[in-house]
Amino acid sequence: MIWRIAAVLLLALSTSAARGDGASFVITPESRLRGLSLASSERIFEDETAKLGLDDVRALAPANFSSLDKFDKLHFTSAYWMRADVRSELPVDRWYIVSASWWDHQDIFIVRADGSVTQMASGLLKVPKDSNDKFYPTFLIRAGEALTLFVRLKSTGMFHPPDSAVVYLSDATSRHEVVLPYTYFGGMVFGMLLALALYNLLVAQSTRDKAYLFYGLYLFALAISLAGYMDPYASNLNQYFLPNHPSVAMWMKRLSDPAAWILLLLFDRAFLETRRYLPTWDKVFIAMAVLVALWDLTGFFPWYNDLDNAFTRGFGWIAIVQNHVLVLMGVAAGIIRYRQGFEPAKYFVAAQIILAIAIILQLHPTDSAWHPLNYLPDGVFWRYVRNEQLWIGAAIEAIIFSMGLSHRINLLRAAVARQALEAEQERKRVAIEHKGRLEVEVAERTQELRVEKENASRLLHNILPVDVANELIAHGATDPQRYDEVSILYTDFKGFTNAVASLPAKRLVEELNDIFQHFDDIIDACGIEKIKTIGDAYMIAGGLPKALPDHAERCVDTALKMLAYLAERNRTSALKWNMRAGIHSGAVIAGVVGKRKFTYDVWGDTVNIASRMESAGEPGRVNVSAYTYDLVKSKYKGEYRGKLDAKGKGEIDMYFVVP
Repeated sequence: MIWRIAAVLLLALSTSAARGDGASFVITPESRLRGLSLASSERIFEDETAKLGLDDVRALAPANFSSLDKFDKLHFTSAYWMRADVRSELPVDRWYIVSASWWDHQDIFIVRADGSVTQMASGLLKVPKDSNDKFYPTFLIRAGEALTLFVRLKSTGMFHPPDSAVVYLSDATSRHEVVLPYTYFGGMVFGMLLALALYNLLVAQSTRDKAYLFYGLYLFALAISLAGYMDPYASNLNQYFLPNHPSVAMWMKRLSDPAAWILLLLFDRAFLETRRYLPTWDKVFIAMAVLVALWDLTGFFPWYNDLDNAFTRGFGWIAIVQNHVLVLMGVAAGIIRYRQGFEPAKYFVAAQIILAIAIILQLHPTDSAWHPLNYLPDGVFWRYVRNEQLWIGAAIEAIIFSMGLSHRINLLRAAVARQALEAEQERKRVAIEHKGRLEVEVAERTQELRVEKENASRLLHNILPVDVANELIAHGATDPQRYDEVSILYTDFKGFTNAVASLPAKRLVEELNDIFQHFDDIIDACGIEKIKTIGDAYMIAGGLPKALPDHAERCVDTALKMLAYLAERNRTSALKWNMRAGIHSGAVIAGVVGKRKFTYDVWGDTVNIASRMESAGEPGRVNVSAYTYDLVKSKYKGEYRGKLDAKGKGEIDMYFVVP
């Protein structure tokens, strides 16, 4: 018996210490079913270390706890312990939900008179332990029972700054009866917004119209923003789509809010074509989009939300501008465009007005006596309208905007069809008028082109090697080539300068033409390439563009035949021509140069040395370098001339080829 009395005394002392100085919160049959505020009975302790547990807090003296009004500013770095004594005067047992607004973590402890403790978890970042762990923490308070409620509140400050430590109780049965229909209505609006977003994105892809693109993205962001709304419990986006990833859901909500406003402004610009018709308004829309982005960017930094100084308070007007003015800007710009004759602007204005009304009503709670929605009839649907004005406004706005976009695209289609018809009629008229003349001109031009092509092809084959000419005709260009084994033959006439001075021009050209024509025949017979003539000089190459293993022998054979032809000609001709020939072998670069007058030419030290062989030779003889002689000595005998000076090349071993 003595032990029982001692236990009762100890329990009474512990209960008294737990209650502290705050008066008990009494639940009576007249108490409202939802949203019972414990503010009048709460005592708050700020745990600056955010590490204390329930036992540590229960051991604190009552003086460590303060009333709610002592905390002007809540910090995300601290944890806040709320303690309140609750007593039921209800005739029946009742289940209650515990909630607090905008707290990421809520640890709830129910300390009953028998000393037992029930622990629950809630908050915006709650991850359910299993399928039975609900987002709504509920506890049973029995008829006439008195208990102590401890709630630990902690915010990360990333998604929402700590706002209020007020804890609320709501009848669980009544709450679920209200929330479930809200979820159904919200799901219908969410699905409608996503369907309209997909439709507009598909239209944007087919029409390449930015208005549809921005509106589709805006509807998608708006749907995510509405589904991600939370207070005081996890959002529908978190509960039904990402139950195990609350941070992802909150980030989606956090990003979708500014994205929706920015996309709405971009849609306004595209739909109203402000850049073309309202340039001043266009600049205002761009400026406001940048302002919204910068303002919402500050919310990503927890330290900014925890500042309490004149600087952060001084910029609070930006949020008001964002929520009240942005839509009204669209209304004003839409009215101006409608007065300019843009018919779809009437839908735009109506939709923006609906959205503006929804935003204004959402920002002013229905607790106000003047609130117009308080005059709506009772019922589940009308309660949803009173509490979810933004959802209803977004749905109506989306429908009206879609009507405006449909009207706009019909106007665009009509304009495009009219332009296409006019263009087609003009095309047919021009085609009929000029058909006969064009056919004649085309036939004549085709024949001219055919003749020009044949002439060009023939000319190219006359001035270029066959393979090079074919490549130039086929591709319009040729690539330079390096040839490692080539022989270059140079010839010129002794006394040509005197002949030029003494002979009439016509006679001189006739003489050279006759000689060079025979030279061309000799070259063709020997299978090597004529490169060019410069005055009386004649340049020949063996071994390009097709490689020839006996290129040196062919060049020597060509030179000897040229000399034999001249000797035969000189017997009967009044004019005697004496020719020198020089040959050197080695590597060269060959290619076509020129833009309008093509020339196939070769470059390299081999060319220079061949020229020196010719100038160091004697009339009627073929002078070759030692390297060339080494290539032909199996077929021709040579007369060694010794080391002779070659201009710019020093002394070079030279040979006369003996026929």
